[in-house]
Amino acid sequence: MMTKNNYLIILPSWIGDIVISQALLKKIQEINKNCKIDVVVKSCYKPLVELMPEIDNIYSLDVPHGRLGLSQRIKLAQKLKNKYSCSIILANSFKSALVPWLSNIPKRIGYSREMRGFLLTAALRYKKHTSSMVNRYMKLINAEYDQSVAPSLDLDEITRKSILDKYKLGNQNKIIVLCPDAEFGPAKRWPVKYWRELIKILNKDGFIPIILGKNTSLAEEISNDNTLRKYMLVGSTNLEEAIYILSSAEVVVSNDSGLMHVASAVESKKLVSLFGSSSPNYTAPLSKNDNSIVIYKSLSCSPCFQKECPLNHFDCMNQISPHEVYSSISNNLFRTD
Repeated sequence: MMTKNNYLIILPSWIGDIVISQALLKKIQEINKNCKIDVVVKSCYKPLVELMPEIDNIYSLDVPHGRLGLSQRIKLAQKLKNKYSCSIILANSFKSALVPWLSNIPKRIGYSREMRGFLLTAALRYKKHTSSMVNRYMKLINAEYDQSVAPSLDLDEITRKSILDKYKLGNQNKIIVLCPDAEFGPAKRWPVKYWRELIKILNKDGFIPIILGKNTSLAEEISNDNTLRKYMLVGSTNLEEAIYILSSAEVVVSNDSGLMHVASAVESKKLVSLFGSSSPNYTAPLSKNDNSIVIYKSLSCSPCFQKECPLNHFDCMNQISPHEVYSSISNNLFRTD
């Protein structure tokens, strides 16, 4: 039986966007104290979503990119039918609005994209990059973001210890994590040669950074000598393990990526975010604490939001030097208090 203030949220399909969307879930709970929030998400992201205490139930929906998956959506909709008073669709595709429509949810709110307006009861006009992503989500409930609803994952200390022990990190005094990948495309990735140089600088001071991600070919480019392989965990960890390792870091250096947003949500002691083709005005890491440093050159051609540099010079990232990045973290690394 449908209960007032039961929400079904269709989550986005990127790790960073999912982390950002937690702010919306927190705001919904702030406005509706006794509400229930369930979500639909790809099963690969369940380890992340399970760490969000605002969520009651998680429904997995795995449809390959480019496929409609109508039978899977109908099956899920039958399970969810008449249970919710409102659905908020954060993904922008036509097919992402099908389950709420098929579930007969009275209020279906989302942006008008891919001619899906008839599937929604409230279809807002879509203007990408005109405001921050978090406020684009907040607009769906007529609210604005504030730090009180910053994403924060609920972690378990026993699990943390087990994961750190598994990767022989339990005795590390200062864990430094580097996240060189960005799934969107090369224009969001700081150059490989700079990652190598930063690692050499850190090694000279006795630190061996842990490198996280899943792009093994990129990792191979970075670790072209055996001295860097000891803590090369790219492709070795699952998502849950990566989250807990990030949560234990003294410093995280990352491109604008999903792991950057995870690092912010687990309140790593210091986060250095490198922005090139994207904009910190749009997808800045959201944190309750003053632990985040953004390096962004704000060139005349930035942000272009392209997967590859359209001008073929890549100055937005090339102008961020390894020594600048090192300087932004060194005070934290060598503090003795």
